[in-house]
Amino acid sequence: MVFLLYLLINAGVVYGFFRIRSKQLAPLEILFYWCIGSMLVQNYSALQTMNFKSAMVPDQLGPAFAHLLNRTVLYPVLTLLFLHTFKASKGAGTRLICLIGFSLLMYGFEYLSGALGVFVHLTLKEWWAMTYWLLHNLIMVGIMILFRNKLQSGGAR
Repeated sequence: MVFLLYLLINAGVVYGFFRIRSKQLAPLEILFYWCIGSMLVQNYSALQTMNFKSAMVPDQLGPAFAHLLNRTVLYPVLTLLFLHTFKASKGAGTRLICLIGFSLLMYGFEYLSGALGVFVHLTLKEWWAMTYWLLHNLIMVGIMILFRNKLQSGGAR
């Protein structure tokens, strides 16, 4: 049941992203940021579950597949939506609101997955997860700036 809920959430977020008519991101950027965002979330999940033992994913198929879907689809697409909105924002104040808002949204999905038993935090403090999503989004903005500079320069040094 929880897998179906997350399947609908993921489908809705993907549908919402691809319905945006004038994207601020080029198709190559979408693919690149999706891969990088997915890799960051996969590493976060692996560190939490295997290394620090501060989180666990239940051994049932439904929550395990829901967590896999979240790591590979939900969080990377939310990252793409964040980068699209961040790029469309003009002022520093609106970009700060965008950064904090999307970090809280991503933390909210992580909190929801903990409440539904998909990605259960055992010893993690709440502010650590919030800090992770803030850093994740800041890293993605840095990667976006570097990638766009490299893309516009044609790859030359």
